[in-house]
This record gives sequence, C-alpha cells and structure tokens, in this order.
Amino acid sequence: MFAIPGILGILFFIYLRPQEAYAPLQGVPFLYLFFALILFGAAVDLRLRVTKAIAIPGLPWAAALLVWCLITVAINKPEQLVDSAIHLFITIAIFVLIAQSVQSFRIFEKVSVMLIALGLLLTTFAVHQSVAPKECVIAPRGAGNHNETGKPTGRPCDVPRTCFADAQDPTDDFMCERVGVLGTHSISNRVRYRGVLQDPNELAVALSSSLALLLGMWMRSRSRRWALVSFIGILLAAWAIKATGSRSGQLGFLGVLVAFLFWRYRWKIAVFLVPLAVPVLALVAAGGGDRDDAADSSLERYEAWSAGIDMFRGSPVWGVGFGQFNDYHFLTAHNTLILALAELGIVGAFLFSMLVWIAIKTPLLAVRRYRGHPEARVAEVWGVALLASMVAILSGALFLSFAYHYILWIFMGLAGGYYICIKNHDPEFSVRITVIDAAAVLIVDLFLFVVFSVFLRLKGV
Repeated sequence: MFAIPGILGILFFIYLRPQEAYAPLQGVPFLYLFFALILFGAAVDLRLRVTKAIAIPGLPWAAALLVWCLITVAINKPEQLVDSAIHLFITIAIFVLIAQSVQSFRIFEKVSVMLIALGLLLTTFAVHQSVAPKECVIAPRGAGNHNETGKPTGRPCDVPRTCFADAQDPTDDFMCERVGVLGTHSISNRVRYRGVLQDPNELAVALSSSLALLLGMWMRSRSRRWALVSFIGILLAAWAIKATGSRSGQLGFLGVLVAFLFWRYRWKIAVFLVPLAVPVLALVAAGGGDRDDAADSSLERYEAWSAGIDMFRGSPVWGVGFGQFNDYHFLTAHNTLILALAELGIVGAFLFSMLVWIAIKTPLLAVRRYRGHPEARVAEVWGVALLASMVAILSGALFLSFAYHYILWIFMGLAGGYYICIKNHDPEFSVRITVIDAAAVLIVDLFLFVVFSVFLRLKGV
C-alpha cells in the first residue's frame, strides 16, 4: 500500500511529462524520485507485511533479459555499459515493482483507474489538438525527423511558407501544425503528445490500452456511471486515434472492442465480424491515404526493417548491442521483433518474446479457469481487460520499436500483479512455462523473421 503513491506518481510522470511543458520543473529528476519512492514504499510494505514477496512467472525471464542486454552492450560498445545498465534497470524494476505492489484486486483497480484517467485526459488533449487552429511552429534545430517537439509561435498559418514571411531568424525552419494544450502540436497534421508519446502511433497505443481498462471497469462495476464514461471514452478514443493517422492504432482500437465482444458472445460474434473483416481492414489500410507522408513513411519503414534484418544476419547471436540500432541506421526499426533481433540477437529476442507471452498467457489461463464462476468474476473481467490491452499494444508493436517502451513494461507489470492477486485468492492457480511454450515462441519469432524477409524481397527493398 505504501508503494502505491510512488507508482501512481511515476505513471503520471511517464504519461503526461509535465516538466517538458513547465521550465521550472525541468531540473527535477522526477523519474528517479518516484522510483526511489516506490522502492521505499515497497520496503515498508514488506516490513509491515502489507505485501509479501511472491515470484511472478516473468521474473526469471526479465532477469535473464537484463543480463543478456548488458552482455550485448559489453561486447559491442562497452563504453555505454553504465548508461545502458541504468536505463534497463529502471525499466525492468518498474515492471517488477508494479507486479509486487499490486497484490489485491482493490489495489489493482486503483492503478487501473489511474491509467484510465490518464488515458481519458490524453484522449481529450488529442481531440482538442485535432480541431485546434494551425499555427507556425519553429522546427527543432538539428532534428533529422519529427520525433522532436517544436516551438509554437502563435502566428496563424495555412501552409508552412506563410511562416517564413515574417520570420525573425532567417535560419529558422517552420512547420504549420495544429497546436494543442501544454505547447503540444501535431506533426504532418497527425495529433500527438510529448515524451514517450510524441510519436502519433505510440499515442494511439496508449489510448487503446487504457480504453481496454476502462471497458474492464465498466464490466466490473456494471454501473450506469461507468457505462456512460465508457461510451464517451469509446467515441473520443475513436476520434483521437483516427486523428493520429495511425493504422496500427486503429487496428488496436478495433482489437480491444473485438476482444470484449468475443468474451461476451464467444463464437457467435464471428457470424457478424467475419463478413466485415475485409472491408474494415481495407478501410484501416487506407487510413493513411490522406497523409502527405504516407508513401514515404511506408518506404522508410521497409528500409528500417531491411536494415534490422541485415544487422541480425550479420550478428545472429549477439546482435549489434542494446540501444545501438541507430548507430547503423538513421531511423529506429519500426518493428519490435526486428529491433530485438537486430540489437539482441536470437537469444535476446527469444527472452523478450517469452516475457510478452507470459503477459498474455497469465490472463488467458485465468479467463478460461474462472469463466462461468460468479464468485471469481473480478478475475475473469480483469483478465479480459488485460488481454484486450495486450492486443492493442501488440498491434502497435508490429510497426513500432516497443521492446523497451515504458507502456509495454507497465502493462506487463500489471499482468504480473494480476497473477499475484489471483494467487492470494486461489493458491492452486499457476502459470507454468513449459518446453512447448519456449519452442512455440522461438518458432513464431523465426517464422515472423522469414515472413518479413520474404515481404521485403517482394517489395524490392
């Protein structure tokens, strides 16, 4: 219980990044402060026996991944070992601490409500930004892509060339974008936020994964209040995700809805969904058709995939080293598996994929075990919500470098906490990781590698 304020604080910091909007906060190391607060709270909880140390299924795999990542850095770029160790330790520690601190469904729901609130707030910001008037934005100097936030000038514009007319500094480069709250702005007319959510696709993933928890809260409470909030949330999320221009985000959004419909209606829903699958997928695929950068974006993504595959072929065991992809290619991998294969080799990619599989298998086993048992409805509902959130995240992971992204590790930590919640009520519940699991994950990784390789060859990349 004493660790929860730190967890809520670090979630607020990761999602909203207030220090990027207010200069006086920029010197405050919020990440480390909240991390220390979580550690202190977790120690107090253990000392007072509010919580107890329970090994989660993903813990040994996370430890192995941490060690392997550091090995790849030590081999490929030893001078970056300390910085890499700090980044990795914090990422994996957040995963472990969330799992160890969420040991009851009451606490699980408090953390879920925080993620829901952050998701709704970001959804509102995105909708506002999508209808905001366009302004001249000074592009960040030295930025090779759109991953930086520019400086809005307050001058209205219709096209970028309008901004150059009255430029105070002739060396400034300008964009003409929609400017939202806290100095945020769109990029190529695609809404986005800042920090770890400055990419429109990453913002779409965050909104969809939070929406899954919102629907879970509605199913859990069955109250009119949560029904109304969920209905509004679905409408606003659909608007916001469409405004991001993220095709993977739209697939994730649809995946969340389908997950809940399938849970409620089982195979009956297939009668309605299968005939709609082709036109819906075609519509989503055309979602970027009105983007000026859609064709260039796809080509750059294919080139990044090709570069990542070449890195893996050049070093299939060690990879090029954790965090080193951009030393070999100017863009990130734009695919989570290719990023893991390129940087960590087959061993690291396998360890990472096992962690993802455990986060899926845990709620999947729980939903199957407790379906139709009213006394265990809380476990069933939240299991479905976690599965739906993983659908949203994995839809984005197909086109994003999400292997070390905080959002993924937060939800994997939440899945670990969910395991402990169930274990405290049902000691016989277990998630066994068998040789069959490991073999299946490895085969899937290699199969996807072959699929991407063949696809790129057909594309001539």
